[in-house]
Amino acid sequence: MENFISVMVLIQVHMLVKALMSHKWTCSFIVICFTGVCNTAQIIVKSGASLFLTGSDIQIRCKCYMNPSGTYTFSKDSAPLNSGGHITVDRNKVFIKNATTEDSGSYTCTASSPSSSTKTPDSPLSISVIVGQHPQFLQPPPATSWVVEGNSAKIPCKAIGNPTPIINWYADGDVNPLQNSSKYTINANGSLEIKNADSQDAIMYKCTATNLVNKIAKDTKLELACK
Repeated sequence: MENFISVMVLIQVHMLVKALMSHKWTCSFIVICFTGVCNTAQIIVKSGASLFLTGSDIQIRCKCYMNPSGTYTFSKDSAPLNSGGHITVDRNKVFIKNATTEDSGSYTCTASSPSSSTKTPDSPLSISVIVGQHPQFLQPPPATSWVVEGNSAKIPCKAIGNPTPIINWYADGDVNPLQNSSKYTINANGSLEIKNADSQDAIMYKCTATNLVNKIAKDTKLELACK
């Protein structure tokens, strides 16, 4: 009995498949076309970053779909950006080859279409790009600094980089940087001045130079010299 039922099921399935194959089916697709410039657009950097080292290759893309096809315009720091030198502007992309610090700035993209019903995004699309350099010591503090007791010690620490590094001084492993006071002065050139030096000032000092790219540090030991 079970075998008979199985055979009947197979026959019914076969007949159903045959009927489906012989039937003509009609599929309908609805195509919706949008006209105009997208209300939301993106300006992106290919790597997803906005900080690059000098010598890097940078690609900036203005992502916005238009129908009918329209045009893109780029500007840098409010000035029109066109192809030339190491910069290539190709439709919705900007390619910067071997970037320098001069390529840092605010890049803006706008999109427009010839259709009378189009509209541009509510506000220009901008992204800030920084082409940086690692901080480097031009005049690092010496391994040992000497001062006559009772005199003022001046320890140099000068660094360059892009963006310009921020100089901080630390005393004897303290995590908080030194501040200008009656004892300490951090000069504009990065040097540390220690007034009226005594035995309590004869400790380790650390100078750090920090920017968005990196941070470097150099230690120095202050020693008291005999009068």
